Amino acid sequence: MNKPYIIFNGKNSYDDMKLILSDKNMGALALKRVSVQIPYNNKPLNFDYSDIYGKPTFEERKISYTFTISEKSEEEMFEKYNQLCEWLYCGIAELTDNDITEDYHYTARVTNVSELQRISKKVGKVVVDFAVNPYKISKDFLSCNWDDIIFATDRINAVCYIGENSATGIAYQIYNPTDHDITPQITIAGVDTLGCNCYLNGVQHIFYADISNENIDGWVLKSGLNNLTMQGIGTIKMTAVEEVL
Repeated sequence: MNKPYIIFNGKNSYDDMKLILSDKNMGALALKRVSVQIPYNNKPLNFDYSDIYGKPTFEERKISYTFTISEKSEEEMFEKYNQLCEWLYCGIAELTDNDITEDYHYTARVTNVSELQRISKKVGKVVVDFAVNPYKISKDFLSCNWDDIIFATDRINAVCYIGENSATGIAYQIYNPTDHDITPQITIAGVDTLGCNCYLNGVQHIFYADISNENIDGWVLKSGLNNLTMQGIGTIKMTAVEEVL
């Protein structure tokens, strides 16, 4: 039976740190709301602007983990506590645990590491609080098997090539399997001085220099089939990830 764990800042709490994960508290997901005080009114009115942005927005989620430290001596126990603090106080990093859906993670940071609570001379416990973005984010796969796509959770990846014989334009069709628009990150390499001329669903975009993992205004993949025509020399790669609560 696999021991419960978290992975944060590239380390596994059990395999690398030898910590026993004894408890987990997943905080409630809170909807962002805006309260407006109307003059000469005794009650504030709450307005939900989720319709403006197309979907609800949420506050940071709070997740707490309780770890048990068990060592051969009191000195080793306190040394392991110090190692835990050095590991966790690293800034923003990816967080996952054995309960989170495979291939997904949270973007998280540690907000508090409690004092070491003594259970015995050589055993103690510590509570670690994380603040995480409300959405879990999928890993990005450059090779996507479209025959086995899962419409509810999968992501879209596309690599499109253009070359010297593309003066008349090369046409691609890119399928977005979700029910909403996707704004992918764009990487362009090998563009020459004449530039790369692209039409995505009839909207023109011209690139005169290489870019890496950028969001381009107006470069949106609509739900369903998208038409892309390119003229010039170089390679365009589009990547996007799925976010789920």
